[in-house]
Amino acid sequence: MIEREQLAAEAGGDYVAFLQAGDAAEGLFRCADRGYGVVVTAGLPVCPMCGSASWEESEWSPFGRSTRSL
Repeated sequence: MIEREQLAAEAGGDYVAFLQAGDAAEGLFRCADRGYGVVVTAGLPVCPMCGSASWEESEWSPFGRSTRSL
């Protein structure tokens, strides 16, 4: 994790780290090809939607998918 943060800082914040299926990971991730989202606690799977092995970390927000207007 520190290595990804270090690379992002060196690239001026424009660097997107991609992880591969089988990599140990924990959190919310999106398929780099189709955007399919998964929450993992141990390791990244192959995308069940398209079979891709590339993932990018996604920030979670409790309001990210809200369709209600206040």
